[in-house]
Amino acid sequence: MNNLIIVILFSLIAMTFVIMALIPQMVIPDFYDSVAIRKPAPKTETKPEPKNVSTVPDGGCGAAAYGMDCKVTGYLENNLVKPLKDGQVFCSYDKISEVEVSGSDAASDLVYLKYQCQEFYSAAGFIYEGSGQAGPAKVIISVNKTGEVSMSHWLPRDGGYFTADVGAEFPEDIQPEALSPVKESLAQINRERAQSALKAQFDFSVEKNTEAACSYDFECVTPGEYLMMSRCPFTSKCIGGKCAVVCINAVKTGLP
Repeated sequence: MNNLIIVILFSLIAMTFVIMALIPQMVIPDFYDSVAIRKPAPKTETKPEPKNVSTVPDGGCGAAAYGMDCKVTGYLENNLVKPLKDGQVFCSYDKISEVEVSGSDAASDLVYLKYQCQEFYSAAGFIYEGSGQAGPAKVIISVNKTGEVSMSHWLPRDGGYFTADVGAEFPEDIQPEALSPVKESLAQINRERAQSALKAQFDFSVEKNTEAACSYDFECVTPGEYLMMSRCPFTSKCIGGKCAVVCINAVKTGLP
């Protein structure tokens, strides 16, 4: 009798161990599954887009078609040249170099460029030129912590200070380009933009036709001997798919 009781006890103990061994496999997976459902979705890291001043919409300025940033041309047009004929100022530029500078309060882009700004006004069905200026400049584009964009600029002084000022403000490796003459193509781009905006043409006369093929005025290069002449502000235009040296009548006699 005692032996039977002992066998029964050992059997119960063995069954207890078997049940305890099976409980984690039957219950715990359900528990973890329920917990997994309540877990928040894994976070997806969103990297900030690189700051690019050229992503600003064109806004109809026309400069983007020539590879320029409308924000920069707009700033130059509003700050560098004062119209003398109540006309509209157009600016074009060649970017020489760009340097990013990070500070505690703002990040800045230092844009070193060569610019050409010119006032244009229409009269008697034609476009004429008013005030203008050209040369090297440094444009500072700053973005603060709240994302606000501000712009400022630096220009070298005229006369005997010019070369020294460029040497002090421009990196040494780009100083030769900064001191070189402004490309004629910038003035031609300004004229093309003025024609489009003012819906008029320039008053000009053809001095010489060439065989150089073209699609736009800025693709034409005026021979140096014409640029040195004082009897007329010579430039080149694309006429009928060929470059031609023309004399632009920059002012109209008898008009204000």
